[in-house]
Amino acid sequence: MICPFCESKTRIYNSRSTQSNTQTWRRHRCTACSRTFTTKERIDWTERIQISSKDVITPYSRERLLLSLIRASNNLVLPSGALTDLTDTIELELQNNEFFSDKLQEAELITQVSTTVIHRYDPNLALQYVNMVYRNKPPLKLLKRLIAP
Repeated sequence: MICPFCESKTRIYNSRSTQSNTQTWRRHRCTACSRTFTTKERIDWTERIQISSKDVITPYSRERLLLSLIRASNNLVLPSGALTDLTDTIELELQNNEFFSDKLQEAELITQVSTTVIHRYDPNLALQYVNMVYRNKPPLKLLKRLIAP
């Protein structure tokens, strides 16, 4: 890796994985200026594709998922970093549900998994997320599941 300060080569002197093994944290030290910096690496799932409800094939996008969470939480006060942590958790659940396997997947699976994870964190955020995803016309079955105690 190139040093962001002096553009010389760097060496990794410390590396750790997160508990869920979704990210790798690395400490780099520049060989020329001896400054240190940290990088976080995560799996790039953009090569995996999904089928949307209109039978359109699109690549998976972590940024789009995070943006939808940001829009849904527009009127809520959440702790700093909560939405990126939720995105990490949703991606981990998707990985456990084999969403990132080699076969095409329905975009509906992202909504189902996301809604379940978000509901565990904050039921109000889950309702706003579902309303946003379905453009204020969510399926009644889904709404009943979210509102039921």
